[in-house]
Amino acid sequence: MNFADLGAIKYIIQNCRARDRAEIEALYGLQFTLECAPAWASSACLVEIFDHNGQPAAFVAAHRVTETVCQLSMIATEDWRHVAASVIKWAKREGMPALYAQGFKRAECRSIEGHPEAIRFLMHLGFEVEAYVKSYGRNAEDFIQFAYTRRTPVHVFQRPQNPASAQAAHA
Repeated sequence: MNFADLGAIKYIIQNCRARDRAEIEALYGLQFTLECAPAWASSACLVEIFDHNGQPAAFVAAHRVTETVCQLSMIATEDWRHVAASVIKWAKREGMPALYAQGFKRAECRSIEGHPEAIRFLMHLGFEVEAYVKSYGRNAEDFIQFAYTRRTPVHVFQRPQNPASAQAAHA
């Protein structure tokens, strides 16, 4: 993590969307979040920052929870609509594959209830609602827990129609 990235992360946190700010306040408080930003950013196993017109607009970060589970965070400014497609494209093409390469099999994320942009974003990426976490916030705000797991394709065995085709299949 370099100084420019930390500056971009702090800028995004200070200038985030109203619903992101409500979520930050519910979990940690804005001031505490800014104070912890250097340690938080340097402990991430993945951070990506997205700009719009030369200004930081959003970031995605992942932190290891267990050997195979990571916790994802995403905070954006009001310029989110300008970078949303890029974030989704990056997440699918680079972000998730990078996490798989680090050995993660599961990604978790929590969003404050009533944050429709975050919920749509997570659902679009393939996250599934796992639980409604009542009174999770500092002031008893409710959150929704999402999870994404790497799914392997299920190969369905189809029985051959007759013994001759079974022999041909194994020849």
